[in-house]
Amino acid sequence: MVKEKKCDILEEIYKDRLFWNNRTGLFTLRGLQRSDSGVYGFDSKKGAVFLTSHRLTVYEPVAAPAVKTVHRSAESCTLLCLVKTAEETTLLWYKDEDILNQSSSALSLPLTVHRQDLNSSYRCVAANPAEEKTLHVNVTTSCTESNNTKSGNTTDRHYKIIVPIVLAAVVLLVALFIRWWFFLKNKKTTTETQAGSEDRASDVVYTEVQLCEDRRSQGRNVPASSGPDEPCHLSTLYSKLELRNMSQSC
Repeated sequence: MVKEKKCDILEEIYKDRLFWNNRTGLFTLRGLQRSDSGVYGFDSKKGAVFLTSHRLTVYEPVAAPAVKTVHRSAESCTLLCLVKTAEETTLLWYKDEDILNQSSSALSLPLTVHRQDLNSSYRCVAANPAEEKTLHVNVTTSCTESNNTKSGNTTDRHYKIIVPIVLAAVVLLVALFIRWWFFLKNKKTTTETQAGSEDRASDVVYTEVQLCEDRRSQGRNVPASSGPDEPCHLSTLYSKLELRNMSQSC
């Protein structure tokens, strides 16, 4: 109520929110809420009687749109414009200044861009009667990056498959090499052992042994050797002779 250029707020819900300018006569309502929507009227009560009304509709703030690529091919690219809340919100796709597609109260709106149109200007708009928010989209970058991402993902998958195969092949080759090395080493050792046995066998010289009844006189009955002196490299294999269960002979 305005009386004598003084404004009194009668409704509690409007205290500290409704203001009146005594010079212009304008009312200002701040801190708008959805419950403030409705019809507001003015009644002069006295003097020049007049009655006017105004309808006020309060909308939620428009959610900022986002764009993502959902399909790619050699000839076209499909983009999707998204908002988190769609209540009283209209989504629109613009190409330059022309509206290509629009939808009311929808969470998403698709757009297919063909290769020949990649150089055009595109934007996605989320709007209600109170405000709108615009997102400019570089479709060339969006579609190309999506393809690169796909190629990168394919490369990563191939890398993950190839690396274990290569590692397994390396491990197998190392195992085969070690086994072959041990085989050669054992073969060499066996050959050297056999050669050593043959060399030792060739160094043994056998001579005739004569047994006499009187062993103490054995030295007198051993004929003198007519051959050359014993080679210096020979070694004694037996130093003691014993006769067991054999007939005595001379």
